Amino acid sequence: MVRFLFIVLFVGGFAIPSFSADSGGSRKEYPLQIQAILPWGGAFLGYHVNENVMFGISTQAGAGIRSTDENNDGKPDNDKESRILDEQPEGISDSSYNQGRSSTYQLRWSPSNNSGFFVAFGGYNDNGETERLQLDSRTRVIGNNTYENTDLKIILKRYPIWAPLLGIGWNWILDSGYSFGFDATTGLYNEYSTRLEVVTSTSNTAVTEEDLRLEEEKMISGSNFGAGHINLIIGINF
Repeated sequence: MVRFLFIVLFVGGFAIPSFSADSGGSRKEYPLQIQAILPWGGAFLGYHVNENVMFGISTQAGAGIRSTDENNDGKPDNDKESRILDEQPEGISDSSYNQGRSSTYQLRWSPSNNSGFFVAFGGYNDNGETERLQLDSRTRVIGNNTYENTDLKIILKRYPIWAPLLGIGWNWILDSGYSFGFDATTGLYNEYSTRLEVVTSTSNTAVTEEDLRLEEEKMISGSNFGAGHINLIIGINF
C-alpha cells in the first residue's frame, strides 16, 4: 500500500502543475509552515529556506488498537492480523497493539516551482511498539514438534529506533497562506537498527522450553521491518 501511494504521489506531483501553480512563489512569500497531521494526531513545523528547499520536524501520536469478540465466535471482530509478524499465526482469538509516538526530521526538496510535489530525506524515530496475541487451542507445530490442544500466548516488543527517513508528498499553499496536502514517510530500518523481543507461553505443560525458544527465534527472523505513516496535512504558512 505504501509503495503504491509513493508511485501515485510521484506521478501526481508532476501531473497537476496547473492546479498548484506558483507554489514556489508561495513558499517564498510564506516561508514558515505550521500544520496539523491527520488522522493520527500530530504537528509539523517547517521553514522554506528558498523556493525549493525546506527544513522541518514533526511529531505524531502512535496507534493503540484492541480487538474484541462481541460475537462470541472465538475470533476477534477486528485486528485479526499481527502488525509485527510477516507470517501470520493461526487462530488469533484476541490481540492488542500499541505503537509509541514518532518523530521525523526532514529536508524536503521540491524539484518544480509549479508543483507542490516534494521528496523528503532525513531521520525517523519512534518509541517502539508492543503487540500481544492470544492464539486459540488447536493442533500446533511449535519448534520441532507437533502438539495437540495447544494454545499460545505471544508478546512481541520492538525497542525504540532511529533510522534514515525517506518520504514523498504534495503540499499546496493558497494565496491566503493556508496550506494543505498529503505525504507518505517511512523509516528505513532492519534487524541491525532495532531489537525485537518475543516471549511465548502456553497452558499445555507438554510443550518444552526448547520448542518455545525455537518458536520465538522463528518469529524474530520472520518479523517485518518497516515503519511509516500516510498523512493528510492542513495548516497555515506565514
